[in-house]
Amino acid sequence: MAVLPKDAATVMLLRDSPGGGGVQVLMVRRHADSNFAGGSYVFPGGKLDPEDCGEKTRALCRGISPEKAAVLMPDVGSPDKSLGFWIAGLREVFEESGLLLAYGPDGGIISLSGEIQERFRIYRQQLQKSDLLFSEMIRRENLYLAVDRLFYFSHWITPETSPVRFDTRFFVAESPPGQEPLHDERETTENVWISPRSVAKSDPNDFPMVFPTLKSLEVLTAFGSVAEVLKATEGKLIPAIIPRIILKDGKKRLVIPGDREYSDSRYIVKVGGKPIEAES
Repeated sequence: MAVLPKDAATVMLLRDSPGGGGVQVLMVRRHADSNFAGGSYVFPGGKLDPEDCGEKTRALCRGISPEKAAVLMPDVGSPDKSLGFWIAGLREVFEESGLLLAYGPDGGIISLSGEIQERFRIYRQQLQKSDLLFSEMIRRENLYLAVDRLFYFSHWITPETSPVRFDTRFFVAESPPGQEPLHDERETTENVWISPRSVAKSDPNDFPMVFPTLKSLEVLTAFGSVAEVLKATEGKLIPAIIPRIILKDGKKRLVIPGDREYSDSRYIVKVGGKPIEAES
């Protein structure tokens, strides 16, 4: 029997390339001892927490209501849970990269420079140790979550045959000005701004990534600016992409809808690890 996937959110933070002609995306490297994708370069992200879908956190959001989130993500079924994916994305970005997309008392995106930087560094440590709730930090600082700065981009579900599975919503966002990412040596050991074009061509041994990350980077290579990426999300139909593991010519690989082998029953690996071909 297939393992039920856990709900998760991940965020591709973008900035325009300094020389023009494309975007750069922030990637963090998971600690080698991580339970999932240890040592891999990923976008900041993680599982939904109950607090992400709670009333207290919803009250701190600006720009997207639960009802609007449900329209943008109609397959979730619950407006509160739909908005929870946006909140989880913002929380995970802060925990894993130190960047915070939140509105300050003046209505603008908060800057984490100067003396405030140390205060939020301590908050981040407390969050990671579960000594503080994300909503408590936002409330203490008189902030509001900038959920309207996240744009729903894609939806990936781990293959049914995998022992650990995630149902992950991918978002894109422009990186907040006046803030610099910082890895924490706990969940992440490195952060890097990099061109999707250069990563897509890199050696997997030099720059290890999981499959949805690589495919997302390939999509980003088509855009010339952050504005173009965000514009492309308007009215976008976002189906769930569930890769399949196939065994062909003695080698396992992943395929997605649209690939010729995706529906070829001779090669599809079933739960339990054997391809259908081996049983016929």
